[in-house]
Amino acid sequence: MDLALAFEDSQPFKLTVDQYHDLMEQGVVEEGSNVELLEGMIVSMNSQAVSHTFLSFELAVRLREALKEIGSPLVAVTTPTVSMPPNNALDPDVAVTDAPEMGPGFLPVSGVRLLIEVSRTTLRKDMKVKRDIYAQAGVPEYWVVDVNKAEVHRFAEPAEGVYRQEQPIPLAGPLASLTIPDLAIDGSAIL
Repeated sequence: MDLALAFEDSQPFKLTVDQYHDLMEQGVVEEGSNVELLEGMIVSMNSQAVSHTFLSFELAVRLREALKEIGSPLVAVTTPTVSMPPNNALDPDVAVTDAPEMGPGFLPVSGVRLLIEVSRTTLRKDMKVKRDIYAQAGVPEYWVVDVNKAEVHRFAEPAEGVYRQEQPIPLAGPLASLTIPDLAIDGSAIL
């Protein structure tokens, strides 16, 4: 059978976040599986190397400690699924949020203050596709940690679907938030 011919005039069916969540609840898509909902399509993600997992965890720990030090009610969590209706549910490596720690469903984008992606092999996707989705969803601040170049690309001020501010900085010394007052972590010796 010629599959290209079979799909020639077909349009993909885009899932909504609610439909994707229902598939997880029904066990069709296993919770914890290595997939995301990207523009309505279930896509597989790269497996994480141990160094990626360690760096994500270390960023979250340092952020959590810094948030406590400044008396912030925000919390840093690792690998949440962030709901961005109608068609996106992405799993950033770290999120800073004011959403309750426990609750049904995915983390609502309305509770997100900062998202972080750690990039070793996914830099192009993180710097373009995910950046644009996060900006369109109104995520106030987004960091891409470029492991290969040891730098952090910070994006802020989403408006009309794009980030108006971008600041790359070395992944060393202080890494300060552009949108959360007084929040900074030490990026030294994190790699």
